[in-house]
Amino acid sequence: MRKVITYGTFDLLHKGHIALLERARALGDYLIVGVTSDQYDRSRGKINVNQSTIERVDAVRATGLADLVIIEEYEGQKIDDIKRYGADVFTVGSDWRGHFDYLSKYCEVVYLERTRGVSSSQLRDGSAPRVKIGIVAGEELRGRFVSEIQSVGSLEYMGCGGISAESMAEVVDASDALVVAPPFADRAGCISECLSKGKHVLYVPPAFSSAGEFREMEALARDRGVLLFNGVKTKYLPAFRHLVLMIEGGAVGDVRAIDLSCSQVPEGDRPDSPTGGCSAMEQWGGLALLPVVELMGCDASRVSFRSFYEPSGIAYYTRCALEYPGASVQVTMGRGIKTEGDMVITGTKGYVYVPAPWWLTDYFEIRNEDLRGTRKFYWGYEGDGLRYELLEFVRGIRALPVGGRCTMPEDEWYSVMAAKCFEADREAMGSCDD
Repeated sequence: MRKVITYGTFDLLHKGHIALLERARALGDYLIVGVTSDQYDRSRGKINVNQSTIERVDAVRATGLADLVIIEEYEGQKIDDIKRYGADVFTVGSDWRGHFDYLSKYCEVVYLERTRGVSSSQLRDGSAPRVKIGIVAGEELRGRFVSEIQSVGSLEYMGCGGISAESMAEVVDASDALVVAPPFADRAGCISECLSKGKHVLYVPPAFSSAGEFREMEALARDRGVLLFNGVKTKYLPAFRHLVLMIEGGAVGDVRAIDLSCSQVPEGDRPDSPTGGCSAMEQWGGLALLPVVELMGCDASRVSFRSFYEPSGIAYYTRCALEYPGASVQVTMGRGIKTEGDMVITGTKGYVYVPAPWWLTDYFEIRNEDLRGTRKFYWGYEGDGLRYELLEFVRGIRALPVGGRCTMPEDEWYSVMAAKCFEADREAMGSCDD
């Protein structure tokens, strides 16, 4: 039996894909088709894929041309698959000519002519109108978001606005969706304004000072039929996604502890500055809680704080302790001081070490008792990393007409937990050292 293997994303399966699969099948007696996973696509910068892995796998199976459909999840898997399945022929489209010649050591390599005049990119561009998106944020975040928005083909950039009514009005009225990231004190008000006008909102956390405030915004989004999206970019970085999946898969056993820190010494700014100063919790609370909620959930049995304050009353250092059944978490946040910025996740079989800055995760290690068995993992990301959350935002918007949620379940847990921590932090203000 002559086995043939081929690979592709197969997004929005079209006649060109089918023609390629037909030609591949004609090369042998048994066809194996590898479909790239969502994670693998993101890790190599292919972020405009419309369909999920399962949808694309089902579409390939439905053609009846593949004898076996597998999922491609990592760099170098092609060699492993050729050996595992005993493939005699590897084939892909001619636009990859020469790229896979190295596989000729393991089997015959054939490049097939593609069908001209049709591609997934063309279908993506024409399958749905681009989402018009604007930004309501300070100068620092504006610049970072603009270039990332322009890298996502399903978005059309409409401009920036400040928090004043006049500055906001023009960009809000021109947009279908807004990235909302003004100073914390103004964030919830800006979100409410945008939702009230029927605009989808991606907000940079933390945004809500109480669980009740989040519930109000959630109800407003539901009433207007728009998406309220928690924009924590770390959550969507390829390495962080792999990290969570591996821990959930038991890579370190049961998680017993998480210790992490994050801090910044702003250039030309102190936390007690009358212009632009904010507390450690306001700057880092939304991000620092991400690994906690992703791995432990938000049902902490106890949350306590210890903060140190500038004369102005702004907390420049906050340590948050959370207790779960059989596990504990320590989160250290600083503004105007510097900590290591790494993260350690302790389990019953080993631990994960993520070097600083853990919130820009592209590398981590899984270690156990014998350090010679340390496993090292690297998944890079494109640009500033914001494009990954922007893509998920677009997907959420497009899912609304077909039964999608106005808020993601995990966003609800996350926002409520962050709000609970703000409430606990306010209660802890009396513990300030003189």
